[in-house]
Amino acid sequence: TYMTGSEHNDEFVADEERRISTPTNRSGGIQGGISNGMPIVLRAGFKPTATIMREQRTVTRDGDNTTLTGRGRHDPCVLP
Repeated sequence: TYMTGSEHNDEFVADEERRISTPTNRSGGIQGGISNGMPIVLRAGFKPTATIMREQRTVTRDGDNTTLTGRGRHDPCVLP
């Protein structure tokens, strides 16, 4: 939201051997859902697993304060 189109867009250029590339690769190598031939760059963030083995405060359905401790394994499997 802070960039103009000319600051955001990847310009295409050809070198002396007529190979096409984008000098900046601001789009991360993908434009319109298709690889543009540049390295594909992806950044992702993941939240921590909600269930932990440490006691945590919570509230019952009736509105009473209680504690909850996770049991068993709850390992996420994050794959592309």
